[in-house]
Amino acid sequence: MKVSRYLYPNSHKYKKRIYRRKHKSDLLTAMWTIKFTFKIITYLISGIVGISLLLGSFIYRLIKRIRDYRHYKDIGMNSLMLRKAIKRMNPRQFEIFTAELFKANGFDAEATIESCDGGKDVVAFKNGDKIFIECKKWNQEPCGRVVLQKLIGSCIGAKANKAIFITTSWYNSNAIEYAKTVPWLELWDTNDLLNMLYNTDKKKVPWIMSKSVEYREEDILESVSNFGNKIENFNNNYEQQ
Repeated sequence: MKVSRYLYPNSHKYKKRIYRRKHKSDLLTAMWTIKFTFKIITYLISGIVGISLLLGSFIYRLIKRIRDYRHYKDIGMNSLMLRKAIKRMNPRQFEIFTAELFKANGFDAEATIESCDGGKDVVAFKNGDKIFIECKKWNQEPCGRVVLQKLIGSCIGAKANKAIFITTSWYNSNAIEYAKTVPWLELWDTNDLLNMLYNTDKKKVPWIMSKSVEYREEDILESVSNFGNKIENFNNNYEQQ
């Protein structure tokens, strides 16, 4: 061994370098293996969680569909039909629908006159509370802080102690933050209406829906137009005679 050092003075250094390289390579391989294994485990866990959430969502929707079917089967309706019916309503029908829905749940409610509502569309009373309800039949436009402030101003002016804002669209961040500063203000959307409708006596649901579609501005305008056409045709026939 000593002779080899003299004959090959750098051989031991070369062996050390080889050992260090091999040790470093083994260490890198081990680290890469651990990292690769960790990624595989992470992907597996993420996949299992994702599939579980997807399956849970599917099961929840299925249970909800079955529940709705059993609840509404006696009246031949379901929540999807009711949601579509609400979506097809014009603004005035939506106001009447809201008033009738609150009536069916024990409120003394009445829709205000369309042309001069004073910042509220429905006035309701229950257990000593005077409630102003504003209905916005919007689809693509979010509700902001300004329309909420208008409702609150109307409540303060008329001494109403509760306010409910109902929309078929959604609320922006300014509206949500403002609502937090007014504890007696509630923000509702279509889902809240459907929940209230679900908890209503189901025998009253067809009546509520029928009352809401009694008023159709389009039908009134069409009737007036047809009546005008009939008068014009009568005049033309009379002149020809």
